Amino acid sequence: MGLRRAGGYRVIGFDTDPQTLELAVSLGAIDRAAQALNEVTDCDAIVVAVPLLAMEGAFRALARALEECAVRRPQLIMDVGSAKRSVMGWARACFEGNVPFVGGHPMAGTEHHGIKAATSEMFRTAAFVLTPSEWADQHSIALARSIATDLGARPVMMDPESHDRMVAATSHLPLLCAAAISSIAAARADSDPDMWVLAGGGFRDSTRVASGAPELGTGIMLANADEIRRALEELIGILSGVLGWLEASDSDDATQALTSFFDEGRRSRAEWLATLGPRRGHEHANV
Repeated sequence: MGLRRAGGYRVIGFDTDPQTLELAVSLGAIDRAAQALNEVTDCDAIVVAVPLLAMEGAFRALARALEECAVRRPQLIMDVGSAKRSVMGWARACFEGNVPFVGGHPMAGTEHHGIKAATSEMFRTAAFVLTPSEWADQHSIALARSIATDLGARPVMMDPESHDRMVAATSHLPLLCAAAISSIAAARADSDPDMWVLAGGGFRDSTRVASGAPELGTGIMLANADEIRRALEELIGILSGVLGWLEASDSDDATQALTSFFDEGRRSRAEWLATLGPRRGHEHANV
């Protein structure tokens, strides 16, 4: 939708679900629906947009289609997955020395999923991380940057390891916490029927991303397991400290420690909001 809005692109879509393809055409997301992968292998650029659990299989299927096809090869293959080190490894096994690959992760989206949740404006002003493979040439990298820019996003070049380390803290850990908080409340609701009556804006905001598709969350956790584990260990350490302060709740030290803890959280969030500029007030999930 974003590329068609930008103009200059002819978008061909392929999906294993025929109903999704029909809907994509009816919503104006694509110009034409392909009935098989070999119908898209001569495109200038191929964007693989599937859940991380399906990414490796999609790469293998695409690689087979490229081998069987006698027409010209694409100038670029890229993805939009939210964990880059695993994706780059799968891409290396399937495309190295054959087709240039640039990993991608647009830092935009909502907790909703599926084509009905798509809009042509979703990527506007968002950072679009690009992680070029070592066999990508300057032309393919420039093409990836152009795609991100035409979507209205801001291309950000980054290595996969740095990307995964940072999104583990800013995107993947919040998803994990949202699911955990939701589960705790649901378990308590069995014995406290008024639980959901008392759940207000704070609960809604802190658990919003838990509404996402379960397979997306599972894929994220497995594809970025090492960095999420490290971030989770840091969180457990912090929560253990909070637990100690609560156990000493009648002491002045506990009061001071908790006040400092919440003040640091407030200041850190204020620093983040200050970086958003015109996007302030339009906070979206990084999915």
